[in-house]
Amino acid sequence: MLVRALEAIGAAVESERPGEAFFAVNGLRGIHGGDTAGVLAAARQAVAAAGREALEAPVRVATGPTRFAAFVAATAWRRPVPAAALRTRLGVPEREAEAFVEALERL
Repeated sequence: MLVRALEAIGAAVESERPGEAFFAVNGLRGIHGGDTAGVLAAARQAVAAAGREALEAPVRVATGPTRFAAFVAATAWRRPVPAAALRTRLGVPEREAEAFVEALERL
C-alpha cells in the first residue's frame, strides 16, 4: 500500500525491508514545486490519501544524502538511533559488521 502510494507521485520506489521505502527526489522536484520540500509534501499527502488505517505502523517521511541518513532522520525524532542500527545496513559480512558496531559502541 505504501509503495503504491509513493509510486503514484512518480517515485521509483525501492523497498528492501518491510516497513521501509526509499526513492530519489532529484527527478521529482520539477513536478512537485521545484524543491525537495514539495516532493516530501506530495509523499506525505499520497500516504495520507492511501489511508492510515491500511498501514501497519505510523509513517515518517524524511530526506538525507544517503539511505541511512534518511532512516535516521525519520526515526531519530522519537529516540536516539543506536550504533547497532548499522549492523544490517553496511553491506558487509556479519562478522565485519559486528566488529564495526562494537568499535563504535566502545567510542
